[in-house]
Amino acid sequence: MNMEEKIARAICIANSDDPDHYDKVWGFTWTNYIDHAKAALSTISDATDGMIERGQVVYGQSLYVPLANKGHGERAKIVFQAMIESAEEGK
Repeated sequence: MNMEEKIARAICIANSDDPDHYDKVWGFTWTNYIDHAKAALSTISDATDGMIERGQVVYGQSLYVPLANKGHGERAKIVFQAMIESAEEGK
């Protein structure tokens, strides 16, 4: 499952729809939310100052133990998650 589908499914559920409902004409319900998911992804790709600041702080922390022992991919994931959390907090 790619990120567009994950977001589309989340929006679908938030609208009280069953993402796995299948209709012969319309297909799976979640596919009706793909445009919304693409818009959300497009917005997230333009990080706010608050997200960038949080990412920088967490990245700096990732250079120290115990995060320093993690691979680059794991550290990137931790930084990304911190940036998204910042966005969720309205920063």
